[in-house]
Amino acid sequence: MPEKKSSTVKSKSKGVVGNNAKLITSSDHKNKKFIYILSLSLILISLVLFLNSAYKRIYIAKVNGRPISRLEYIKELEKNDKGVVLDNMITKSIIFQEADKNGIKISDADIQTELSNIRLSVESQGTTLEEILLYQGITYEQLLENIEIQKILEIILKDNITVTDEEVKDSYEENKDIYGSEKTFEELEESIRYQLIQSKITDSYKTWLDGKKSSSNIQKYL
Repeated sequence: MPEKKSSTVKSKSKGVVGNNAKLITSSDHKNKKFIYILSLSLILISLVLFLNSAYKRIYIAKVNGRPISRLEYIKELEKNDKGVVLDNMITKSIIFQEADKNGIKISDADIQTELSNIRLSVESQGTTLEEILLYQGITYEQLLENIEIQKILEIILKDNITVTDEEVKDSYEENKDIYGSEKTFEELEESIRYQLIQSKITDSYKTWLDGKKSSSNIQKYL
């Protein structure tokens, strides 16, 4: 009989040890799972921070969700004053975005036509377009882009610009000495009207741009 009790005690003892072993194993499993999840979370956080840092190294600003790359900035920086480079790039981004939004597309033919007019204008003053570009430090490609931007602004702002016949006539009378006597008012009328339109576009451009900058989501990383 005593042997049976001993056997029973041993059996219970083994059961307790077995249950404890199971509890320890289960606890270890939970600890390992917790450590795994924690490690994975830390890796993900590190990855997000790394990507965010890398993004800001690649891009220097974002205008309405459209990024401006650091490479673009460096290229412009080589040609311009450091203080105005980023602002100029943001301005161009706003203008081209407005063109996209309003379905404005300036054709190569329109740009070439304007280029020809500019060339004729400078040549009539006894110089060449190439000399003007060299003097102003502007490349041929930059000139083409400037023409495109000017044409876009003409379309965007033209609804707010009006030039009356009286204004054209007054401008002619005020500048008769400049125009000379070789051409009549009728021959110069469209040219004078165009100059007045350009002058009014320039005057209204700053107000328009300030409004667009205020309403745009502009993020700078520099």
